[in-house]
Amino acid sequence: MTCHRVAAESLIERYLQGTLDPAVRGDFEDHYFECEACFAGLQTVQAIRPVLATMPRPAIAKRPSPLIPWIGLAAAAAVTMVVLSWPKPTPTPVAALPPVVAPAALGAPVTAGRRGKFLLAEIQPAPYAPAIFRDGAGGAGPDFDAAMRLYQDHHWKDAAQALETVARTLPNNAAALHFAGISHLLASQTEAALASLDRVIAIDSQSPFEEEARFYRAQALLLGGHRAEGRQELERVIQRRGDYEALARSLLNRF
Repeated sequence: MTCHRVAAESLIERYLQGTLDPAVRGDFEDHYFECEACFAGLQTVQAIRPVLATMPRPAIAKRPSPLIPWIGLAAAAAVTMVVLSWPKPTPTPVAALPPVVAPAALGAPVTAGRRGKFLLAEIQPAPYAPAIFRDGAGGAGPDFDAAMRLYQDHHWKDAAQALETVARTLPNNAAALHFAGISHLLASQTEAALASLDRVIAIDSQSPFEEEARFYRAQALLLGGHRAEGRQELERVIQRRGDYEALARSLLNRF
């Protein structure tokens, strides 16, 4: 794997879309773990995806030129990525979700170069559909609904702030706290994510969000470099034998 191939074959975009073949995905992950330029490129593309999702689809799609040097990736991505399109998935009701399938990055074989590293790009937002939760409960009013529209549009910082406002009004609303924690995490606000997710877990051991909150808490700990605590939280998720057991086992094997 080389930087030229990554650019020529649009591997960053295809990786974030989850369309790479397993062998190519593994080679790409081994490469970007060791290549600062490609890792920076991945972070740049990931950062501008929420902006692109709000733009109208262009009449003609273009691929980035393979001649664009990686040293100019940050500037080039802002231009070339505008004409790429990512299909925007229709939100799936949480109550109707099938058993969780491990994301591509988490399911990849563990290698010496990949072991012990965890990236923001590997975190997937939890699905959400308006007024439908695992316990069958509804939302928390128009403010919550507006905050969750920001969440669905991947405006993580704004969603986190809006959900925190709802949580201050309704301090025991597990849904607001849970999605606030995930939004903080996807906005790289690790400590704020942990604070919100801790409150979800503390509300009630029977909360419909507890298992999911613990899994995202484990990811926040790993992202923040707290390996031992992250492993312990993953083990708690595994012990629950729920939807996130397979994901937790896969991630635990890396640490």
